[in-house]
Amino acid sequence: MKINFVMPDFYKDKPIGGFKTIYSYANALVKHGHQVTITYLSDAFPAYKSFLFFIKQSIRYIYHKSIKYFPKKINWFSLDNRVRLIIDKTPIKITFPNADVIVATSSLTAKIVFSLSKSKGEKFYFLQHDESTFSVDHDTISTWGYGFHLMAVAKWIKERVHKYYPETKVDLIPNFVNFGSFKLINKISDRKDVVSMLVHPDPIKGTEYGLKALKIIKKRFPDVKIILFGTCSRPKETGFEFEYYQNASESKLCQIYNE
Repeated sequence: MKINFVMPDFYKDKPIGGFKTIYSYANALVKHGHQVTITYLSDAFPAYKSFLFFIKQSIRYIYHKSIKYFPKKINWFSLDNRVRLIIDKTPIKITFPNADVIVATSSLTAKIVFSLSKSKGEKFYFLQHDESTFSVDHDTISTWGYGFHLMAVAKWIKERVHKYYPETKVDLIPNFVNFGSFKLINKISDRKDVVSMLVHPDPIKGTEYGLKALKIIKKRFPDVKIILFGTCSRPKETGFEFEYYQNASESKLCQIYNE
């Protein structure tokens, strides 16, 4: 089967949890004999309106195709080399590869997928959040009603969809744990007093409240060790001492979780 995941951006060096989930599925699908493509909309070019604009667009296209993403490799995740990456996109619908299944992965990509012909694949929509809560909302709630096959990673997302579309079927596909990468290496009984927390710049993640809680903990229990990790720069003015790991590898994350 030919499967095409449509994703909004290409991040060569920045780990993102939602992207990692999709990449993990892509790896599993190619191992089961499917042909998997991931199409990114990062560099979709607007249709040219004049000859001068066409020249500028052509130069930009050459830069993006030959320089910007060379080599086309994700450095923070071990993606199977059988997974095809299409990064230098144009908005011309015919440039999307024909497939049996095409999967929207965000409200922005859902709009693009909705406009594509049946030859681009039967349309699915993988929901990992309610994006209407984000600072930029691409009419998320309306995209749930496009008639795609909906898949949600959590029960609360499924319930949120049913709040607006009661009759719409939503398949629940909970996230998984890769026990090959994340395993028990330090017995709980052997662990010291350590608290770890993910730091995320998006306010909806609640890092602000977590840091306030950790400050209280550190004040009441001075011997507690605090470990923070994330993709953003080291937090400032927290009011307590802590270790910080930016863009931690899977092996480092496993070590942190085992503390």
